[in-house]
Amino acid sequence: MQCELIRSSRAHVTLLSWTSFLAWAALILGGFTFEQIVAGRVQEFESGASQQQQTCSDACGRVRVPYPFGTEAGCGLPQFRLQCEENGDSSSLKLSTGASEARDLEIIDILPDFLIVNATNLRAACCNCTTTSSLRFDDSVPYAVSGDNLFFVNGCNSHGYFTSDKSEGYIMKCETGCANPDQIRENYCNSFGCCSSPVPSGSRVLSFSGGGGPAKNNSDSPDGTCGYSSIIYPETYTTERADVLGSGRYGLKLSWAIQGPASCEEALQLSDYACSAQATCNFVKSVPGYTCSCDKKGYHGDGYKHGTGCSDTNECEASQLDDCHPDATCINYEGGHECNCKPLFAGDGLINGTGCKRVVQNFGPLTFGSTLTESNLEDVDCGENATPCARRTFKKKRQSTLAAFLAGIISTSVLVFALCAVGAYWGYKLLTRHQPMDFYTRNLSRLKSYSDRFSSQYGRDTAKMFSYKELSKSANGFSSDLEIGTGGYGTVFKGTLPNGTVVAIKKTNHVSDAGSEQFLNEVTILSQVNHRNLVKLLGCCLETEVPMLVYEYIPNGTLYEHLQGLRGEKATPLDWSQRLQIAIETAEALTYLHSHAFPPIYHRDVKSTNILLDNSLTVKVTDFGLSRLVPKDATHVSTVVMGTPGYMDPEYYQNYQLTDKSDVYSFGVVLLELITSLKPVDFERKPQQINLAVLSIQAIKRGELADIVDPILLIPSDPKVMESIEAVALLALDCLAPQREQRPTMKEVMEHLGKIKDAFNPEKPDRSPLNSERLSVDVDLKRILEDISSAECSMVLGDLEAR
Repeated sequence: MQCELIRSSRAHVTLLSWTSFLAWAALILGGFTFEQIVAGRVQEFESGASQQQQTCSDACGRVRVPYPFGTEAGCGLPQFRLQCEENGDSSSLKLSTGASEARDLEIIDILPDFLIVNATNLRAACCNCTTTSSLRFDDSVPYAVSGDNLFFVNGCNSHGYFTSDKSEGYIMKCETGCANPDQIRENYCNSFGCCSSPVPSGSRVLSFSGGGGPAKNNSDSPDGTCGYSSIIYPETYTTERADVLGSGRYGLKLSWAIQGPASCEEALQLSDYACSAQATCNFVKSVPGYTCSCDKKGYHGDGYKHGTGCSDTNECEASQLDDCHPDATCINYEGGHECNCKPLFAGDGLINGTGCKRVVQNFGPLTFGSTLTESNLEDVDCGENATPCARRTFKKKRQSTLAAFLAGIISTSVLVFALCAVGAYWGYKLLTRHQPMDFYTRNLSRLKSYSDRFSSQYGRDTAKMFSYKELSKSANGFSSDLEIGTGGYGTVFKGTLPNGTVVAIKKTNHVSDAGSEQFLNEVTILSQVNHRNLVKLLGCCLETEVPMLVYEYIPNGTLYEHLQGLRGEKATPLDWSQRLQIAIETAEALTYLHSHAFPPIYHRDVKSTNILLDNSLTVKVTDFGLSRLVPKDATHVSTVVMGTPGYMDPEYYQNYQLTDKSDVYSFGVVLLELITSLKPVDFERKPQQINLAVLSIQAIKRGELADIVDPILLIPSDPKVMESIEAVALLALDCLAPQREQRPTMKEVMEHLGKIKDAFNPEKPDRSPLNSERLSVDVDLKRILEDISSAECSMVLGDLEAR
């Protein structure tokens, strides 16, 4: 199915920066610019190479197939091989996603830096139910989903969720409603019964659900509603029936690039570098990889050495000549042209410049305005009112005038160049001097505004301010050798301050409103708390666009790394007494946030990767980017659903209300991790066992808890250990209760873990059996399974489709 596309025109603007000006100066002084090195290297690579064979098809149906794409053997680069399928009188061009569940996508158009595929059949549509859809690109294919696409849900009383491998572990949920289904008309999202959200750039694995729910009081449909969700590039949307829901057709925008190098500088060193001489290398971060283009003035072509390359444009041809004055002669050269005025005419030769004006002189008997040429120069004699002269005198005078003119031009050029170089230098110094201060002023203002409503009321201390220079020096220029962690938030580096203090520096990789918001949130919260099991914020740096945070350095990794055996062969597996102590200290930290911090704080992202351990295995809870301060007397905070699959409270996911019991639910999953050493979500397990909470509850229900306990905990066999594990497992079930009212508070959880530890302590011989000891909450295992399956499992099972 073809989609008619509306393409926006592009204007290519060349900016002459001070760096390019200084590079030009280096060239004058005998140096070489990066472009010259590129051109020279490409010419070496192109020795003996020819352009793409003329026999290659350059189209499939109505879709043009430019290099490096190809549909036949020997045409284009291998990773860009497409299939041209003949369908009677028509043809369709398709690409493969390359995943294990490969999907062929129909290509609508191919452009120099992206392509459009038909996404109409990707929708997840259902009436009075929910269905899922997914899309996965293998790492080996040179495509990734562009950030210009949108996830959208359409329909009255409809719902949907979206997640991707670039969502930083978060899930976007959307619900719609409208008084009248007839309002949903005209376009893909006209604000009635519709919502949308940007898709993360560079996504390769996408999963989303959509559908309609049971009829509500404001719905005309007694049986329910129909709805759908999909991924769409808005500029491609077309429809023939604006009154029919889901009748539109639309495309998906994909970025493409030649994979391999991490930068254009690295690409240049490759023996199979694809760009031709005079071509521009464009790095595509989202794929990642590079493309080639002919952006330089005076050249045309696709920029690929085995494509059409970059050829000189002869601007002096009649079809191209549009800027030379009629009395000027056009002279073409490689990469450009000149407009030179004809003899006895002066000017820049350009129509839009000074043009070409006749030079008038009086040579004795020649009449005013006569044309003086070399042929009639012999006939020129001095008039009776003129100074005696001869032809050689005239020539010498003309040469002298020309020399003086050239000398003036050269000296003026040198002076202008010197002034520009000095100006550029001081401009750069001022820029680098004031830009950090601009960031500092802006960030300080935002931080003060963000935290004023709390700091003015509660009088908390502020964090220490570090300079960028100080932090950069402490981390050796943020060397990769000192990198100790990375994730969607950015990268954490190990640094050593001048006083010898070892710190952890969180440096954001990309600039976004979400990143800035999380920074402000984390500084505000960590500046107000002080507990031995919470990571300590030492300060921040405001001299970068997204500020950097400086924490105390915790050297022993995360709980997740210890449970998954990622700390290396020398690391000793955690025994049960150590795991129980880790659970208690984590519970103490969360209890402090809920019950002793003022105002209370809901962490919102409790998980094993946010639990750090020092060398003595003391817990340090970290990452407060998603945490929320709770207003006075409030029982919950209404907020957009954010969290990590496998840990998210189903009730929070359904009603958008964040409470202290949301953290309790997440902590229950951490308890199961401590018991089993299994991942909270693992697509390598059977579909019904992907979610650890579901897997554990099913095992407990069947009386098979011992089958999922980490075998390391049962060596040597000790019935007291198993009793303690069973007690913690039952406590975890209390935390996973379907209704928040059924769950204990974190204070109750902490106290109960303390009792389990006291009973397990070998120094206390009089221990009562723990397998029957429970909190007062009556847990319905079947109800827990149903709630997790309807909410949290829908998140991860939908993602299974994408894998």
